[in-house]
Amino acid sequence: MVDAFVLAHELARHRDDAAKAFAAYEERMRPYVDLNQALVDLTCEGPVLDEQLNEAKNGIEIADLLAQTL
Repeated sequence: MVDAFVLAHELARHRDDAAKAFAAYEERMRPYVDLNQALVDLTCEGPVLDEQLNEAKNGIEIADLLAQTL
C-alpha cells in the first residue's frame, strides 16, 4: 500500500512529467526496498532480528507525504 500511495503522490506532484514522477518515486522508495530486500535470508540460518524488521517496516516516512497532500 505504501508504494501505491507514494506513486500516486509523485504522479500528482509531477502531473506534466511522468519521467520526473517515476524518478521521484524511485528515489523515495529505493531505501525502503533495499531495507526490505536485506531481510531475505537465503541461507535460512534463522529468523530475522526484530531490530531489522522494525527498521524495514519504518524505512519510509509517509507523514511528510500526508502533510504535503492535505
